[in-house]
Amino acid sequence: MDYDLTGTHQAFIIWSQGADQLPADAVRKFASQVAQSYGSPSEPLTVFPEHTEAWCWIALDPERLPSGPPPIEFPARARLAIGTYDHGVEGFRLSHRRAMALHRLSATCPATAPSVLDATTTGATAAAFVDRVDEASDIVISTLHSLAADDRYAEIIRETTRSVLLNGTSGASDNMSAHRNTIKYRLNKFKEAVGRDDISSPDFALALELAHWYGSRVLTTDDDRGND
Repeated sequence: MDYDLTGTHQAFIIWSQGADQLPADAVRKFASQVAQSYGSPSEPLTVFPEHTEAWCWIALDPERLPSGPPPIEFPARARLAIGTYDHGVEGFRLSHRRAMALHRLSATCPATAPSVLDATTTGATAAAFVDRVDEASDIVISTLHSLAADDRYAEIIRETTRSVLLNGTSGASDNMSAHRNTIKYRLNKFKEAVGRDDISSPDFALALELAHWYGSRVLTTDDDRGND
């Protein structure tokens, strides 16, 4: 294996959406483009565990570590899960494990997962619960109370609050295509529902992330509430 395991690595996984497979040469070309966009000095190490996906690793310059998805054009149907950048042999394994967790999150939550999942920017927290969805549901319900309902009103309030916590009021206004006063109104409704004025606690951020990614799998229905 012509790959230096002692340096800094970033793992990523490429696979195709649906039954159509990406040709192996297209996958290798795409992996090479990812490596180049991240400033890797060499071609990626690419392994095909099966026909539908490829596991890749790239060497990184520790002085120029990337942030965010690669700014390249994606092949049709291509999906990408990017691990964290880590060091040495253990980092080689760890980055891959984190990419795999995001890959599984995408398979578990296809309706909410974007075409690119990056452990350094999004999805990593939710991915940690991919084998613990019942626990995730307990967190969502106990933290969000009535806003754990699986309905459109609760979803709007949750998504608005999540956007505020991630991007601030102005950013949420842009992301939600809503006036700042509307954002503030929805935020107040969230505070009323959870009974707290200060919603900066990590507990709220976690519950909102889990609700965003897992949706109805962690939310309550009218039947659930009727049985309480």
